Order: sequence, then C-alpha cells, then structure tokens
Amino acid sequence: MVEISFPFFSVSETSKGLVVGSVCNSQLQTVDISFFVRTGSRFENKDNNGISHFLEHMVFRGSKQYSAPYEITSAIEQFGGYIDASTYRDFTLYNVQTHHAHVAECLEVLAGMLVAPRFLSIETERMIILEEMKESLNEKGNLIDIDALSYKNLFPSHPLGFPIDGSLRNIKKFTPNDFINYHRDYYTNQNSILLVSGNVHPRNIVSLAEEYFDEYHLGKKSVDKKPELLKKNSIHFVEAQDSQVQMRLAFPTYYQSEKDLLSFLFVSRLLDDGMSGILRRTLVDDLGLAYDLSCHPEIYSDVMLIIFEMTVSQEKCTKTLKGLLKILTAFCGNGAQITDFNRVKKRMIFHLDFMLDSVRETNFWLGNHLLFEQNVHFEAKKNIIRLFENDTVIQSAQKIFSSPCSLVAIGNIPRNESRHLRRLIAERNFIK
Repeated sequence: MVEISFPFFSVSETSKGLVVGSVCNSQLQTVDISFFVRTGSRFENKDNNGISHFLEHMVFRGSKQYSAPYEITSAIEQFGGYIDASTYRDFTLYNVQTHHAHVAECLEVLAGMLVAPRFLSIETERMIILEEMKESLNEKGNLIDIDALSYKNLFPSHPLGFPIDGSLRNIKKFTPNDFINYHRDYYTNQNSILLVSGNVHPRNIVSLAEEYFDEYHLGKKSVDKKPELLKKNSIHFVEAQDSQVQMRLAFPTYYQSEKDLLSFLFVSRLLDDGMSGILRRTLVDDLGLAYDLSCHPEIYSDVMLIIFEMTVSQEKCTKTLKGLLKILTAFCGNGAQITDFNRVKKRMIFHLDFMLDSVRETNFWLGNHLLFEQNVHFEAKKNIIRLFENDTVIQSAQKIFSSPCSLVAIGNIPRNESRHLRRLIAERNFIK
C-alpha cells in the first residue's frame, strides 16, 4: 500500500482486498462517502468507448433492495444529504453526503447499487444519455465540445483522446451482457477505493465495508498505457455560428516526482490564482480582451496538462493569444514578480489547510492519490512548496511551455484570424 501521512487519516483493507480509508473529525455533522472505481474512457477501446459512463448511469437503475432511481435517491435524501456520480477519464466516483448518525444506512444503499446492480430500464437510460450527448453536438451532428475536441487533438492515438460519453454508435448498441461483463471486470475490490470522512470511527467503517461489500467482485486492477505526447503543434478549428470564439490552448508534459508535479501546479497558480492572477490582471483588467479567461491544470497518473481557456470576440482572437504567449515568454525568461511569487506560495499552502474543512474535497484529494498509488505526505507537500524559488518557476515553465501544444477554437473565425493564430503557434519557438 502507498505511504500515507495525512491528519486524522486511517486506512486498511477488508478481507476481500477493498481499500477503506477514513478521516475522523468529531466536530462535524456531515459525513462524505466517496467510492472510487478505476474505470473511465482511458481504460476503454474504440468498440466499447462510453460504457463506463453508461454503466455509471445504470448503477442507479435498481439494486436488490430498490427497483427505480427515485427509490435509491429517496433512501439517501431522507437523511438530509444527497447522492450523485461522475465519470472522469481515469476513474468513476460515487458520492454520498449525509448526517453522521446515518452513515450505516447510506453505505448500505450505496453498496447495494455497486455490488449487485440490476440494470433495469436500459432503453430509458439509453434515451437519456443520447439526449445528454446532443449537448455536445451541433445541428449537423458534429462535435462542438471544446474539452472533448482538445483531448482528441492532444491524444489522437491514445484512449485519453476518447470522449467520456462515447460515440453514438456505441451507445446505441450496448446490451445488458455488455454491462454485466464490464461490471464484473472493473467493479472489483482491487480496482476500487472507499473513503469516508467526517464524524466517524475508522473501525466502524471497516466493519460496515466488510458486511456490505462482502459480495463485491474479486479481480485485478485496471491496466493502462502511458500516453505519447505531441511531437508537433496540433491546431484544430471548428466552424460554429456564435458571437464569440472559444479557444483552448493546452500544454502536456510528463512528471517524474511529486516535486515536479507541485512545481507545474505552482506555475499554473502563478498565472491564474484568484482575481489577482497575472492573466486576469494583464489580459482582462488592463487590456480588456476577454471576460472569460482561465488557466487550470489537469492531472493524471503519468501526465499532466496546463490548459488555457478563452472566450473572446472574433476580432480579438489574435490579440488575446498574442498577449497570452507574451506572458508565457516573459515567464520562461524571468519567472514571476516577487509579490506574485510570495502570494501564490502562501495561497497554495493555505488551500491545502482549507481542504481539511471540506469532507468532500478531502475524500477527492485522498482518493486520487490512493487510486493511482501516489504517496501522500501532507506536511511534506507544504515543505516542498516553501522551498520553491524563482528558478523553479523558470525551469518548470521552460519545460512545459517549450513543448508542442494543442490549440482548438470553436466559432465563426474569420480567415485572416485563423491564419494569424496558426502563425502565432508556429512562431512561439522563442519560448525556450
């Protein structure tokens, strides 16, 4: 098991091998129950892409105790909380929040869904998912979801490039046996993590997990392959009739250690950290180029991305991208101003502490580390951040921003603007 050092955290395994963790805070009324399964579009292939997301929906379609979604949700909501679920590219998360006095009842409902789903009303759920997918398509049936298009552009030959929802063809063909087999292979003790945080006792949680997950499948952990990064810049424009243009600029990179990862996160935070971040201060407050502009990281077990998103008027596409690249160039040469550097360093450390106040954030953070076998040293992370210097920023910025990138834009882009955008990306080689 990975090394864990986190306030008030306990972790163990059931006799069947399910990892069970808990963070005890006796001052809280709320308890968060998070169940992670290492499945998502990253672990799919072209023929079954979309099955993880479809299965996440189907789990709500009945268990041994309940025969309809509203019966399951009502059984949870009667205790004042809620239940929801999300499919990501590399895991699926089922989440319950409830009153601390009713953890056992809620955990029993959740386990019933996950251990023995009945897969009822598949055709009804299929219609719901097809409606959901239409939100990402235009009137011609073409994909206009910038997140899905960006990942396809970044990872054209790897499952990370698959859409989480899957293809219309796959969604229309999945059968009950497809769900039964996929559930058997991926919803296993060795491929899952149960975390419970709040006013709970660790031994009680393990005992409940032993009881309620006793019939959960045995099996192996999901296996994936390391993605290949872009060898050259990749640009993709999609025509769409709109008054503004969505643009997403993404830089992928590998990371070798926790220090590497934290340094890249530090760079991202320096660029966009609250209302006083460099991007907003320069491109929004000073130049008025955009209203909606952001930078954020997306992290996987072996690769991370720094992503810039902008929604701008057609005539401002070139100016906005040029302004962004100018900021990155200065970053790679000189790093950050001392006031920005010190502010972000403090905020990163404060935000780690703030996380302890949220049972859901705590579970999400710990779950990602445990699921992908990354050591957790809470105080050590703070110490790494405290030791960062401006040279750290420069080296990390040079590493990630000098690598090939992906630019995706959706909108009614004038021809001269598209030419200028392509030229800007091609000529950004001065970022060394």
